[in-house]
Amino acid sequence: MTIKDTNEITSGNALVKTIVKPNARKCGVAKVEDFFVTTDSVVAKATIVTDKKTSFLEVDWGDGEKSNINISYADIHKIPAFDGTNSLLPGTYELYHKYAVTPVDLPNTGPAPKEYIVTLRSIDFNGDFDFRLKNITIKPKYRINFYGLSVGLKNQCDNGGQNEFTVIQTVGEEVKNEWDWHPSDDFIFAIPTYRLEGSQQSQVFEVSNTSNSTIELIHFSFTEHDKWYDDKGSFSYSTFLRSYLNDIEENASGRLEGTISLYDSNPFWQADCDLSYAVDWEIRLIVPFPSNNQIMFNAS
Repeated sequence: MTIKDTNEITSGNALVKTIVKPNARKCGVAKVEDFFVTTDSVVAKATIVTDKKTSFLEVDWGDGEKSNINISYADIHKIPAFDGTNSLLPGTYELYHKYAVTPVDLPNTGPAPKEYIVTLRSIDFNGDFDFRLKNITIKPKYRINFYGLSVGLKNQCDNGGQNEFTVIQTVGEEVKNEWDWHPSDDFIFAIPTYRLEGSQQSQVFEVSNTSNSTIELIHFSFTEHDKWYDDKGSFSYSTFLRSYLNDIEENASGRLEGTISLYDSNPFWQADCDLSYAVDWEIRLIVPFPSNNQIMFNAS
């Protein structure tokens, strides 16, 4: 038997046979060029950049939930990642996930941040896969809305006469509003019936590792003007998240109300008076989740 350079094999009177060489296997590994995870409140966004056609992408969010996209899903949901035949196109994929709020170990102290490991798995038609890990920390955010403040004079200052007030609202170190208030221009009620126009405020709590999540101080100062000595008093809204939210509630509402006393700066002149106040508030978990689809795609 002889073997020729042309790959023909001859043996006696046997027919000549030609060996067909296999093609070199093309590497079709579903390579991930980039993978990163960003967070905002309780929502995570996984961004995946691929450079080859794939058949399956899966994100394990680390909380027992998974998101994946394959040919059938892309076809049914009309995601442009589907090439119309049998593969997912290379490009940038964005997948979103909402995490549950985690409570602090101690009771009635509100939510806590929590760490997760997010895992990506990418598979191609040859069964080859790419695998990536990312560590993230979920820090819930809550928006609190304080509606307009209402005030009322419970008793007249200076044992009667004109009651002329200046009310100043500050947020942090910044003066936001100033009002002139003359409750003596109308009947005096022992309940807060005067609404301070424009006094509403909206702020955001972000849960921290110390559990002392705070907002800027919203402060109101009241000065009742007299010829010799002014009467002064003030109060502030609580800056602590736990004052408005317990455990893992996503939404809550309520009312802050009470009485503050105004005192004359002259210690020998006991001519103080009292004010009542009331403000409604509402707090909601911020969930920046896309409204159209949990999976988005842009071709490379």
